[in-house]
This record gives sequence, C-alpha cells and structure tokens, in this order.
Amino acid sequence: MHPWHITWATESRHPMFPDEAARLAAVHKLVELARAELVLFCIVDEHVHLVILCDLSTARRRARAVTRALRRLAAVRVDPARIRPVNDRRHMENVLGYVLTQPDHHGLPIHSALWTGGCLPDLVGARFIPGLDLRITAALPRFRKSEALHKVGLPSRPLLPADQDRIRARGAHSLAQAAAAAMGVSPLARGQQRPVVMARRAACVLAREAGLSTVEVASSVGCSPRTARRLATQRLPSPARQAVLLRLALEDLVADNMLEAGTARG
Repeated sequence: MHPWHITWATESRHPMFPDEAARLAAVHKLVELARAELVLFCIVDEHVHLVILCDLSTARRRARAVTRALRRLAAVRVDPARIRPVNDRRHMENVLGYVLTQPDHHGLPIHSALWTGGCLPDLVGARFIPGLDLRITAALPRFRKSEALHKVGLPSRPLLPADQDRIRARGAHSLAQAAAAAMGVSPLARGQQRPVVMARRAACVLAREAGLSTVEVASSVGCSPRTARRLATQRLPSPARQAVLLRLALEDLVADNMLEAGTARG
C-alpha cells in the first residue's frame, strides 16, 4: 500500500460549500466513502485535500466516488480529481503540515487547529465521528499528536481534557458550541440526526456534572429545559465525552497561544 494525495478544485475558484453545515456534510461524506483508507483531509474554500493509504487502483476508485459526491454536494462545479503519490517519509511529513495548515494558507479568519473542515481535531481526539480512525500512524509510524499541534504553530505538549472548573468558566453557550464541533455538526443544527442528538446530550450531561444552569444549556442547544433535564441523565459514550473535553482544551490552547503571541509582539 502507498499514500496518495488527492485534490479537487472548483472551476470558478468560488467556495464549494457556502456555510458550516454544508462543509460538515461533506466531511461526513468523505469519511463514509474513504474511512478504510483515510489518513488526512481538509476542505477549505475552493479546494479539497484527501490523503489515503491504498493501492493505485483503490485510490482511483475512491477519487471517482468522492468526485461524484462533491459534485452533488458542492455549490459550484468541481474539477476532476488530481492524484499524486506521496513518495517517502519526508514527503509525507511535508504533506501532513501542508494539509493541516490549509486554512492559514487560504487566509481564513480562524486558527487552523479549529477549522472544522480539517482533520486536526480528529488527529488529537477532539472530534468524535463514528467509524473514523485516521491511518496516520500507518503512513507515519513515528507520528505523535503533539506533532500535529506543532505543525499548526501550537505548543508541542499533551492536550489534557478540560475539567469541570474550566467548563464552568466557559459557560453553557461555549460548552454547547464545543459539543457541536466535537460531534462534527454545526452549532445551529437542530433535528434528530444522530450526531446532532449526541451533541445535545453531551452538552446537557457535561453541564449538569459541572453544575451549570439547565435553562442556560437548554437555550444554547435549542431544546426545552425539560428535554435538557432528561438528556442530562442519559449515558454519554466515553469517546463523545473525551472529544468534547478535548475540544474545549484545544480552544483554550489556541486562545492562550494567540494571547501569548500578542503579548510578545507588544
């Protein structure tokens, strides 16, 4: 098996996906179509990057399937896929940094670590998409989570889950937003789709455990206080819990790093 870097662009160079919900739907589709081979991915503006580990014939099949899916989902016409081999370990390390920093390359107003169209949250455990298990260590056996953080300009130290004090300090609204990001859904998403329900449940359970107001968390996740109280008593799967707590920690790490950088410049 061999790593392949596959890219798509739009004919017009206009963004493929006009909003967060559309972009996240495309992320879930990428996972569905390529999860067995998936190493890295990033959807940013008019480009999609995908790194998969497989033979060339499989890479071509996956490229065709993703092309069809993107053309159904995107708001603009998508060019055919471009498939390139990743030649060796050094090349793979360069591709890792290149894919993870795509939001920065495109000048997007959000830190690359927090971009929901990219896979850094998945690499460090700050997102829970069932069935997704990126094959980064098969492509880069020496890979460490701290390396991914370093690639996007963050300190290379272990990312520790947020504790209840941190949850209380952040408040119900920030918790609800982090839960949505950790489940791979838009903060505005409503309905009964499984990731949306899981995000709602995670926010309610963690809010109750931290002693936050049921009324506040209900308002933040778009349900009634009665529903929030019911959700707060349900079991929260360990991977979902960990993802939300690590998402909060990742957000704090980015904020602290930006503050330190601003202080240093001043």
